[in-house]
Amino acid sequence: MQDAYLGDMTTVARRTTPTEANLLKNVLVAAGIPAVVADANLIQADSWMANAYGGVRVMVRAAHVQSALATIKEFESGAFELETDDDGPAQAAPQKTDLRLWGADAAAFWSLFLTPVFGSVIHYLNSRALQHRQLAATLWLLASVTVTVLAFFFTFAKRWDPAASFQVSVIVSGFTFVWYVFSGRAQSAHITQSFGSQYVKRPLFPLGVATFAAMFLIGLAGEVLA
Repeated sequence: MQDAYLGDMTTVARRTTPTEANLLKNVLVAAGIPAVVADANLIQADSWMANAYGGVRVMVRAAHVQSALATIKEFESGAFELETDDDGPAQAAPQKTDLRLWGADAAAFWSLFLTPVFGSVIHYLNSRALQHRQLAATLWLLASVTVTVLAFFFTFAKRWDPAASFQVSVIVSGFTFVWYVFSGRAQSAHITQSFGSQYVKRPLFPLGVATFAAMFLIGLAGEVLA
């Protein structure tokens, strides 16, 4: 028995390359719609003329045009994409901890007024509790002390008064920024990723006030003794 006539071959889509056209043809075939590609060899031979030729045609019988167009629309909307996991490995959710830590970002902020020694000491103590980047924290602490001592020396060589100590913080603010970018920020990110806000926060304010008072007294004592 002769198969029923399903109509002439009709173009339902055009694609720039044979690869794209064959992919779409296979989508239609997988959906139960017989399809073919046309002009693939012509485009392969003269790919620079693809736009002039109208690209590679994807064709079906006239009786299948509506179902083919509906299938193509679904495919292009992403309905046939497989569900997959995220591209990268899933990060572990922050876990609650009993570790007592100072706020890493807050310590860096206080360092703008209390010299980078303040922040680097806090970060060094945090690194010991975390057992994370201890060598880097130690080296940055030593560098902070060295830079700050030199700044104190040159500042007090010119003037010695209560405000001079805080002028040192301004002088070394560039180093404070560099320290945070290359060291301090890493600790802050590590704490956030590991624990979020679920750790025991050590109060930073009393320590900051005590350091502020000590810097003021250093300048005041020098002014009195000078």
